[in-house]
Amino acid sequence: MQLTTSPVAPPSRPANGDAPSPPAGVDILFYDGLCGLCNGVVRFLLGRDRADRFRYASLQSEFARATLAGYGEDAGQLSTVFLIQNFGLPEQRLVRRSRAALGAMRRLGGGWTLVAILLSAVPPILLDAGYRLVARGRYALFGRYDSCPIPAPQHRHLFLDSAVDSATEAGVDTGARSTGAGSVSRAADDRHGKVAPGGGPAA
Repeated sequence: MQLTTSPVAPPSRPANGDAPSPPAGVDILFYDGLCGLCNGVVRFLLGRDRADRFRYASLQSEFARATLAGYGEDAGQLSTVFLIQNFGLPEQRLVRRSRAALGAMRRLGGGWTLVAILLSAVPPILLDAGYRLVARGRYALFGRYDSCPIPAPQHRHLFLDSAVDSATEAGVDTGARSTGAGSVSRAADDRHGKVAPGGGPAA
């Protein structure tokens, strides 16, 4: 199982002091904020996380850059999903790619934990090979937003993207509607009808 231990203590708050601070013990998912598939995964988790176990940050955010740098990771690796488990606790750790996906399923609990246990029997090299195959074609298959979608108001406290929050409060046009919708490439939008995390259909 691929785990990374931070060589230095990662920041306990986003770089922007006005952004929400993640409570201890949550899992933080770092994802490509422009990816239609990744935003779909976030919507999936938002709809099933009844215990408030997750927080989210796009890899394009300053919070992702600063936090992942503490692990020696580059937030510019947009094809890689990262998951920090047990944020702020002694057992805090970072997993990536297929291990991040399995970790999120385990944290959801219920039947998803069983699915994760079954998939964990597959050799990691095969799981990551499948992950990379999907990651390479994610924009062509699932579409690409022109800008990171703005979360719906009821979910905004779960997102640690200080740049998005600040831009919204300042009235800056981030290229996405305040309903949580973002602009998606037209061809992919026609095929899939994209929806931003927790929001309505994308324009």
